[in-house]
Amino acid sequence: MVRKSSRVPVVNEFYYCVCAGSFVVKDQDSKPLVCKTCGKSSHRECARFSGNEEDFECVLCKVHTLDPFNAVEDFLWYDCIGNTSTYFVVDAVNLRKWRSNNKDVYMACIPLNKERLQHEWPKTFQLKINNDMVHIVKEPSWEHKRRDNPIKITHAMRTGENLVNISSTTYNDNEPLFLLIIFLSKQVTVDTILNNVKKNQCVPYDDARSRVHTILNTEIGDDEIVCMDSTHKLDFSCPVTLDKIEVPTRGKFCRHIQCYDLSGYLKVMERTSAFNMRWRCPECQLIVKPHDLVVDTFVEKLMKDLPNANTIELDKELNYRIIVDANALRASTLPQSEEDLKERVAEAAAELNLSEDEAAVKASEAVIELVESDDHCEVICISDDEAGAQPPTPRKNGRLRKSAPQSDKDAESEGTTDTKRRRRKLRKPVESVPSFYPLIEDSALADCVKTFNQRNLNAFSKTTPSYEAFILNPPLVDEDPEHFVNSILDGLGDKQM
Repeated sequence: MVRKSSRVPVVNEFYYCVCAGSFVVKDQDSKPLVCKTCGKSSHRECARFSGNEEDFECVLCKVHTLDPFNAVEDFLWYDCIGNTSTYFVVDAVNLRKWRSNNKDVYMACIPLNKERLQHEWPKTFQLKINNDMVHIVKEPSWEHKRRDNPIKITHAMRTGENLVNISSTTYNDNEPLFLLIIFLSKQVTVDTILNNVKKNQCVPYDDARSRVHTILNTEIGDDEIVCMDSTHKLDFSCPVTLDKIEVPTRGKFCRHIQCYDLSGYLKVMERTSAFNMRWRCPECQLIVKPHDLVVDTFVEKLMKDLPNANTIELDKELNYRIIVDANALRASTLPQSEEDLKERVAEAAAELNLSEDEAAVKASEAVIELVESDDHCEVICISDDEAGAQPPTPRKNGRLRKSAPQSDKDAESEGTTDTKRRRRKLRKPVESVPSFYPLIEDSALADCVKTFNQRNLNAFSKTTPSYEAFILNPPLVDEDPEHFVNSILDGLGDKQM
């Protein structure tokens, strides 16, 4: 089957229907649906549209907004698939020209049984181009969540005719549930979208102000789900990037006053790998694509009038008050450098007629008082008394560790007593052995006794005290240690070794 939308003449008015005019209408009185965008006709049975006829938009027109970063320029082939195994030919005579103009060929699959436009592959899918396997989609599993993204097939195509083989399976054996499309697209940059929104999609100031006033004065019922700030706070920081908003933007169908930065929103959407999770409003989770974005000029004017504010609170009459972050305010008043501190010392000396030393003390006291007055700030104590300071102790890995105070060590040892006891229970109990050598004050004599014991243990007879009874458990005597050792040596001298 050959399908060249730009070259094959349209032989019937339903060529732009998803069936490409192949569907046979049983009821001749059935009126077709006319797309509000392109004006082409579609079968009611193919479109599965149940809303107002004036709001109908055909699937092919919706595909133009599928990926704002890849604008659709032409449809090379499309058809409905289900449990399908077929082949067709796609002509790519201008492939080299497409590549030189930064254009690519994509394949996408649109489910026909879902109201919201999204991309989804069938249960299983295989794609071959010129007998080369290009893409395989396996059946989804509970352990692995499948990411259904459109695929680029430019690299697999060649100039001229390309043989395409597809094989797919679905969960429904009788009904084609997907529209498979091969289209030519051109890449669109973030800057292009940003400039277009700033130029063509700015809400007039009066309309933007009236919208905020309406939202703040609208009563919401319990059964109505509308995203709206209950406290009427407006943050000038972007909820996506957490930076200061440069161009405040929002969706035209959103029902909240909070905006986000246009550039940050577009860049994050471009980097989001999950295709169907893109373009969600960070405040209300509505799908907000570039054609639905607007620049809120009311918020933009507030930001220009209040350049140093981060958060404001609006009442129902649109009167505002600035919410000041006490932490940031106090931190900004602290001296940032030595030169700043010297300037404050000079100011204190000039105002209070103090000497340089007295002014320095006064400036330091002011800094300490400023920091300690904030309940959420860490209290900084400046003191010249370093008598209790201890040098840092080295770690095993070579880094220095600051010594903890003795009171902290005692508390830590008490807190870990149970742990240490449990560890000691796992060890083999060892009896404490009183040492014999501490009784000998002369180091030379102690070495002599130690050497003697090691060399002559086997020379002791039964009448001589055993090693365990004598060496490990020596008798405690009150005599002079040297006289006691000499008596031992004399006794051993009478024994024949």
